Amino acid sequence: MSTAKMIELPKLPHGEGTMSYDVNGNIVYKKWIVLSDGSKYRKTITGSTIPECFRKMMKEEDTASYLKPVEYNSSKLDQELMYWLNNIKKSTLKVQSWERLESTIRNIIIPYIKPLVEDLFAWMKQVKEENILPEGSETLKGIDYYLNHEKQLKVFLDHGNVPLDNNATEASLRSFCLHKHTWKLIDTINGAESSALIYSIVETAKANNLNPFRYLEFLLTQMMDHEDETDYSFIDKLLPWSDDIPEICRIKTK
Repeated sequence: MSTAKMIELPKLPHGEGTMSYDVNGNIVYKKWIVLSDGSKYRKTITGSTIPECFRKMMKEEDTASYLKPVEYNSSKLDQELMYWLNNIKKSTLKVQSWERLESTIRNIIIPYIKPLVEDLFAWMKQVKEENILPEGSETLKGIDYYLNHEKQLKVFLDHGNVPLDNNATEASLRSFCLHKHTWKLIDTINGAESSALIYSIVETAKANNLNPFRYLEFLLTQMMDHEDETDYSFIDKLLPWSDDIPEICRIKTK
């Protein structure tokens, strides 16, 4: 379509979505649609005219109003995921990014991922029991690895704040590995263990949106007040995710 023939698209009120043109000159209408359980998902409609896009979107909204919430298989997964989403991720993301992530968790991860994982492991066990693959094949080696680590690989199903991979951990270790050759004073086992302990505390503090310096300062000060105690229950209040951590330790976000 020639750009000369394109009409100026309206700027829709807040909450009514956005309109734009695609590379073929079609109108693309995007809007968040609310389901009957209060959750939302992003719907994209394509049409040749503005009225056509509105009609299609209204039809989608009418359909969504009758959809029933999908039952999920793990209430624990739901609780953990939503705690992580609301208390950790929400403060670090822009509103639109957080809403998109919330929609994905509510409508895709919680309802569907557990049955898929269970089906995958059931299939792999069947392959092993029926000797479908030849001994020594690369695929069978991969299946053996999964089955040998089934318990660990399923942890995220019951604890929603556990990621599917360790990419974040590897990324946080990168700077440590790059600079370890300059830390010549750490040349003993005890020194290496102490370094690893401190680095673990720092990275855990950062993951919980804390200022590492302020948190370590608070931690060391509090530990001095409890150095003669034999009851270590006070440590729960000092952990990075504790609600008792003072505000001065928290990183301010917009």
